[in-house]
Amino acid sequence: MTLMGRMGLLGASLVTLASSAGLYAVRSAGMPAHELYRDEDFDAVLRLPKGIVMTDDGVPLVVRESGSSRAPLTVVFVHGYCLRMQSWHLQYRHVLERWGEDVRMVFYDQRGHGESGMPDPSRAPSLNSDETSAGSSTRRSPAGRSW
Repeated sequence: MTLMGRMGLLGASLVTLASSAGLYAVRSAGMPAHELYRDEDFDAVLRLPKGIVMTDDGVPLVVRESGSSRAPLTVVFVHGYCLRMQSWHLQYRHVLERWGEDVRMVFYDQRGHGESGMPDPSRAPSLNSDETSAGSSTRRSPAGRSW
């Protein structure tokens, strides 16, 4: 087969492949997408016992805890900007399944997020101080921190 013949065969193959992909896209456009987490309960964290911790500057932080207060390790889950404590649901579920009561988990909504109070806009927040208030423990490990 000549070079021109091979190039024509390659071109025809590419046209066929593109046509098949286009046809598949048109046919599947009306089909609902598979939702991987359709049955997931992302509000499970909200059913944990609720507490309120006051920061040094008077902002109430909503805190929820799971696990024993005598657990050898406390993990404080710190969500990022514009999120709330439910964003840690999958990690909560995994740690609970894997380690159960051996890990105490602390979730809190940062100031101005979720269920926590709004800070005074004239004062600079102390997010590290908030994290310490929310997860006061002798041995703790923060998870997250994306601010």
